[in-house]
Amino acid sequence: HFCARPLLRSTVPRAADAILVLGHRPQNGELTPQGRARLDHGLALYRAGVAKQLIVSGGETTPGISEAALMHSYLVAAGLDESAILLEDRSLDTYQNMRYSALLADSLSLRRIHIATSPYHTLRSSCVAELFFAEHGISYGDDPTLSAAYLDQWYGLYHVGREYAALLYYGLRYPALRSCWQRLYDGS
Repeated sequence: HFCARPLLRSTVPRAADAILVLGHRPQNGELTPQGRARLDHGLALYRAGVAKQLIVSGGETTPGISEAALMHSYLVAAGLDESAILLEDRSLDTYQNMRYSALLADSLSLRRIHIATSPYHTLRSSCVAELFFAEHGISYGDDPTLSAAYLDQWYGLYHVGREYAALLYYGLRYPALRSCWQRLYDGS
């Protein structure tokens, strides 16, 4: 809990033009529990009327299968109309998720975006989102009940450790994202 709390960032979901659901690298061609949780949260927000469109973001991490296509299939199986789903299927990491999703949003004049992701991923994804969605209204976060569940499971330790490593890597690779380090330190 002590290590995970600085990574958690959330805002109140605001009315948006689209909900951006970030992919989580599939395993053996299947969505992971984290990937399904992100989709379930995005779907709940959609059904609550936060937005009329969902953007699913994730490229081809397994030959012939994009994360976005798996996410699309999951949402359609959950009863969502295909016309409400937009695919961004080129990205291979969080930085590209935001970059390519912002281009898609701009091409469709989607100005207000809510980003749905895993609890441990909200700090880094919000920092990257602010870089690419600077001209948009953004909100971001996870399902609060999901945060509690993640922190209670031991595999959360793996994701938390990996996220700290990713924050270090992103700050070194993309100097504009070093602000994440300060946010981690001061809790802003």
